[in-house]
Amino acid sequence: MKSRWFTRQLPALIWLGALLLMTGCDEVQEQYHEGQNRAERDAANGELNVALADGTHMAEYPEYTSQLKLYGIHVIICSLPANPPAAAAWARGYNEVSSAKIADQLGTNFLKQTLADARKLHKN
Repeated sequence: MKSRWFTRQLPALIWLGALLLMTGCDEVQEQYHEGQNRAERDAANGELNVALADGTHMAEYPEYTSQLKLYGIHVIICSLPANPPAAAAWARGYNEVSSAKIADQLGTNFLKQTLADARKLHKN
């Protein structure tokens, strides 16, 4: 009797599994847009930030954050342990907006130059 129930429900279970897989992709897209929205809100409040996804390896992180703080820019970390690609998408969406705001205020190469400076400091 139990096997009959399973056999009858199999198409619905397959559909549900496919839906769950697709939802994971939707979460990545949703987090990307949420990152953009958060950056817009932060910029409207006068905050300039750079976002990183949790787990991002950056040897020169201490030097980079120190250099950014000199200009009032903070690093924020997005952590979504159950879905690291969604965290990366959030940071990408956030930085897409915030880097444009930072470039408007501090110059188009500011973030690249700051990272290059941080790498030099890290090597010393």
